Amino acid sequence: MPATTIDDARLVKDLTKQKLANVPGVKVVGVGLTRKEGQYAVKVNLNRSAPPGAIPEKLNGVTIIVEVVGAIATK
Repeated sequence: MPATTIDDARLVKDLTKQKLANVPGVKVVGVGLTRKEGQYAVKVNLNRSAPPGAIPEKLNGVTIIVEVVGAIATK
């Protein structure tokens, strides 16, 4: 399998933000880049679990990692 470059992951990061912006039931806290098994990946942080199938496991060959982190608290 070819290596995922940082440029690939950056492109998918932007695509992921666009795709999730209007998905009902999905509240994105943040989207960033990470590495998994030596490959670049996109990390999506949510305030609660997304509906099944709302977020793909891969987009354009780049792995998408999802973590429920809760809401961001402000003072």
